[in-house]
Amino acid sequence: MAVSGFLGKKNIDNTEIKINFPEEIYANIPFYLNISVISKNKFLDSHLLNIEVNGSVSFVDIISANQKITNTQKILFNSRGIHEIKQINIFSSFPFNFFVRSRKVLINAETIVFPEPLENENFNLAKDNEKTDGTSNETDKVAEELSNIKNYEPGDNFRHIHWKHYARTDKLKTKLFTGEISPPIIIDIRIPKTSPETMISFATNEIIKAYNKNIPVGLITNDNFFPPSKTYYHKLMLLRELALYEY
Repeated sequence: MAVSGFLGKKNIDNTEIKINFPEEIYANIPFYLNISVISKNKFLDSHLLNIEVNGSVSFVDIISANQKITNTQKILFNSRGIHEIKQINIFSSFPFNFFVRSRKVLINAETIVFPEPLENENFNLAKDNEKTDGTSNETDKVAEELSNIKNYEPGDNFRHIHWKHYARTDKLKTKLFTGEISPPIIIDIRIPKTSPETMISFATNEIIKAYNKNIPVGLITNDNFFPPSKTYYHKLMLLRELALYEY
């Protein structure tokens, strides 16, 4: 019993946890969280660790002394806005399965969860970009002829990935096209046509669709106006605005 207690305590002590959120997290859609487990033990390996984050548990069979491993763990947030993970639980029945020992690891990790995207079939939130005092700075060209390629960014349409280039270089590139002109669109959520949260989810889906189609998209709220653009940074900025929006 003494040996079991000693080894069991050493097994979960001196373990550091770090987490890394993906750039895009949406309410009610599971995502994979990167979890790094670092052993600070100088001589003893750590065995049979269960890592609990936000009610989800992943398993690590062994971490060598002074080593680090990285797992992905599937978790979910139920609402948009700012979410925090303040505590991670480690527990293990090592070495003899007599007792389950646990330890709380305090962390301070924060992320912004975007609204749940919902398909909008009955409401037209987007309108053609009317004159906006010269604030619109882009026009879009829908895919007809290949004009250029750029470095792949998270969120780029997979249908536009240049797979031949990837096969030659192992580097992901996205095709850029020119062709028929497609006007920018602006999404206006100032006058809800349904419940506010549903409107925000509809707007989120429209922003994602516009970005995937390489169409400049803007947003009007009660407090702000965002001129149309089609960059990945702009997409994240609009989604962040919706995630934190209060009526």
